[in-house]
Amino acid sequence: MKTTLTFLFWLACISLQAAVILPSPVGEFLFDGKHPYVGGAVVTNVTVRGKALYLNGKYSTDYWGDDKQHTGYTAVFRPLNLSYEKFTVAVKLHPENISGGKTTLLVGGASARWLVLNVVETNRLELSLNNHQFRHAVDGVTITNGAWITLAISFDLENRKVFVYAHGIRAEEIQLPADFTLDIITDEKFKESDKVWTFTNYSDAGTFQGLIGGLLSFNGILSDDEIKQLLSDK
Repeated sequence: MKTTLTFLFWLACISLQAAVILPSPVGEFLFDGKHPYVGGAVVTNVTVRGKALYLNGKYSTDYWGDDKQHTGYTAVFRPLNLSYEKFTVAVKLHPENISGGKTTLLVGGASARWLVLNVVETNRLELSLNNHQFRHAVDGVTITNGAWITLAISFDLENRKVFVYAHGIRAEEIQLPADFTLDIITDEKFKESDKVWTFTNYSDAGTFQGLIGGLLSFNGILSDDEIKQLLSDK
């Protein structure tokens, strides 16, 4: 009996040591109907399939006339607050429209497009900053249709570093140029309105088609152990 209790106590201690307490997200968007959003969202022409949001991949704009302006989707997610200096974002995706060219996965900003995750030729993941002025293909990460992938970005403007994760594992540490600044809207009237996450790149009409299993946004840089837990059981 004593041996059994000692073993159970040891297991409990190991579990507590292994558990990582995550910081509170400033934006949490899950689509299973059980979790209220942390932050705000504007969505139109979307559906929920299982525990995921389905986006139809069509670009919506009023300039195409009444026959097309309502066919595209709108999916804009606004955290309670978002720090441009240090932030982490994680998204779980199941794409359908990757075809060998450039495909939009995730966009930071609606007007400035200060961050974009794309799929480029040979299905490689690409990080784009400042409306495509800075572009970097991430080594060892490929995105394919019909397969779930969880991607995360930790952005450290002070040290000019970006950490990219795929399936909870760090894929690359990107060193930004010494003179890099994030090209964001600075007008006091509009700068807060661009602190959003979307799945449409309004600079080139790139859109994501497929399922979104969840999106989490944090202020600050998360550790590797914390990243492993993001959306892992959602």
